[in-house]
Amino acid sequence: MHKLIPYLFLIVLTGCATAGSLPQLSGSETAASIKGKGDFVEMNDGSFVEGTISDIGFNSVTINGKKISGKDIRAFQHDSKYKTKFRTYFVTRVIKGNITLYSRTIDHSPDPMTSRGGGRVIHYFLQKGDGKIMYFDLATLRTMVKDYAPALQWVEEYKKLKKKDDSYLDKAIETYNLK
Repeated sequence: MHKLIPYLFLIVLTGCATAGSLPQLSGSETAASIKGKGDFVEMNDGSFVEGTISDIGFNSVTINGKKISGKDIRAFQHDSKYKTKFRTYFVTRVIKGNITLYSRTIDHSPDPMTSRGGGRVIHYFLQKGDGKIMYFDLATLRTMVKDYAPALQWVEEYKKLKKKDDSYLDKAIETYNLK
């Protein structure tokens, strides 16, 4: 029984994520790309390799037939989606501005024993200016917008809601990006 507890916790956590108790933020992967640029890889040294990306592996990108290790890549753009590195994986930019929003989607397969627990979880990340990318949570967003009262007001109103409306968080980011 004790061995089942971690699996049950994972199923409950995944169920909460797919049921919508985690924020669902707006944004457009293609609208947040670098306009006028096709496929490219930005290296850690700041140089760019432009061409055609033919394969994106777990930790590599193949451009112009050359496979480049993820440890050497800062960012890349493919199919009008801009991705940058956060720790050891790539996250997709969905809003670009004073506060930039990134996302990472993880698909979970159902538990083969129970056929439960499958679903999709979207993790969000925030970056203020050229600062470091951080996991999204309400406290982080509040800290990032606290210097602009109209944006902060959206976060404070969200906190007061009994039934959460994630569009308030979208409005906080949009308002801050208009300043």
